[in-house]
Amino acid sequence: MIFPLYATLFLAGFFCTLWTGFVLFLVPCAALLAWETLNWRKIIVEKGVPLSRLSIMIAVLRSYLSFVCHLCAFGSRYYLIWAVVLVFLWQTASAVIFLLHLVTAVVDYIIKRPCLNFLSFLFFFTLEQLSYQAGVWYGCVRERDFGSINPKVVWSGASAEVSK
Repeated sequence: MIFPLYATLFLAGFFCTLWTGFVLFLVPCAALLAWETLNWRKIIVEKGVPLSRLSIMIAVLRSYLSFVCHLCAFGSRYYLIWAVVLVFLWQTASAVIFLLHLVTAVVDYIIKRPCLNFLSFLFFFTLEQLSYQAGVWYGCVRERDFGSINPKVVWSGASAEVSK
């Protein structure tokens, strides 16, 4: 799993603000957003593409949101089954996993636009995730290899620097 540096730092500051209510955590978030926007602006100007700073900043924010969706999808895809187990032992962890799953389901519902109401979609989406996880976890236990469910964290450089 690749963790983009600026997106990770931005989201860490943002969630620290949500968790603590201390709004000064947003100052480094704004600085990171401005820094990455200016880096991308420099690259885009060099390539001769006429984009405004605002549209670049919106694209950077969208990339941060995409990273959140990626993290939520990973948690939902491999650990939802543990939310059911942990519901009686560790409610906070269970609630976080269920929240990751719900975010993933909402995003999938918006993207796929199925001909179902959301609750029906959520039911079938949850069944699909749980059945996939049961197979993955069964294979991991059978082979005694948990590499597929334990993410290998790789820190990427800033996205503007990587694309050069």
